[in-house]
Amino acid sequence: PPWVDPALVAQGQRFFGDWLLAITGSLFCVSLPSAYASADGAQVLRRTSPLATGQITRRTAETGQMLVDVMDLGNESPASLQPGGQGYLSARGVRLLHAVVRQTLLAGSLVTRDDGRIGGWPPEWGVPVNQEDLLGTLLTFTTAVFHGMDRLGIPYDPADAEAYVHTWCVVGHLLGIDPPLLPFDRAFGEQLAETIARRHHRPSDAGDQLMTAHLRQMELSMPWGFMRVPRTLIRHMLGPEIPDILRVPRAAWWRPALTALAAVGPAVGRLPGGARVMQAPSTLIGRSMMRSYIDQALGQERPAFRLDERAVHRLSLRRSRGGLRRARRRSRAALHRPPAMSSNSRDQVEVTS
Repeated sequence: PPWVDPALVAQGQRFFGDWLLAITGSLFCVSLPSAYASADGAQVLRRTSPLATGQITRRTAETGQMLVDVMDLGNESPASLQPGGQGYLSARGVRLLHAVVRQTLLAGSLVTRDDGRIGGWPPEWGVPVNQEDLLGTLLTFTTAVFHGMDRLGIPYDPADAEAYVHTWCVVGHLLGIDPPLLPFDRAFGEQLAETIARRHHRPSDAGDQLMTAHLRQMELSMPWGFMRVPRTLIRHMLGPEIPDILRVPRAAWWRPALTALAAVGPAVGRLPGGARVMQAPSTLIGRSMMRSYIDQALGQERPAFRLDERAVHRLSLRRSRGGLRRARRRSRAALHRPPAMSSNSRDQVEVTS
């Protein structure tokens, strides 16, 4: 579209590359939980996604692959979002998938409602994957990410963040969001995010189930001794409201240290190596999850994850020594995974402790 600024797109892609692991940590600890707290959207995910059955890595890896493609990690070229580019193809593929999901759910007649009744798609849940859903998702990839990074005191450049929003508006256009709805600056995006949250964030069985599977997979990807890091970062980076909606377990005893670290973030960030210190918690999450994808791809547990060789070297994402150990943990977890929950089971949900 004519409003696209290639220079801003490239700047936004560089922002993603510069803060990749911190952004990835925010995506897992802030963005996805925020999406699961949207009760109507969670109904769609539970009925169409392997997330709800505990097989979360496939769906999140697919989302991560699209993110890597549209941001052209390793090259940072706006051409990736032009017709024929890998980012363009990935975004269009996701748009087609959304259309198939929408039509399948609306045409179906075997949807189980929260009260146990079976019938067509309930009108009160709204049209699946509608414009508001798409816009809310775009905001979880932008303003929610910034919120998480701010809570950790990560010292990024606000101008780069604005460029990142612009890049995502281009992606949103490719995904089918009507241009008048796109948030072309961060402030407007934050206002929209607050409005959508007021309208849609509330407890639901679907949200509980998705969050349970998500947290379980994050904990399985952690090195030994760090199992409580995901829940602690989720509660710290999001604040209490959304984790309480999704019944995330209590944070570890050392959570106040994160608050203290964020308070000195601006000063530490100006020191040599200070930025690396500030993003260490989210880097642990991001690197562990990305290594998990690579380990599973190399172990043929899931399709290959495309990642530019330069990015692999830069981020030290070779197959980890603990990959085999974590594969055994995932196998044991799969053997003991509880059956999928019924739609009226909110009082029965147990989050991994």
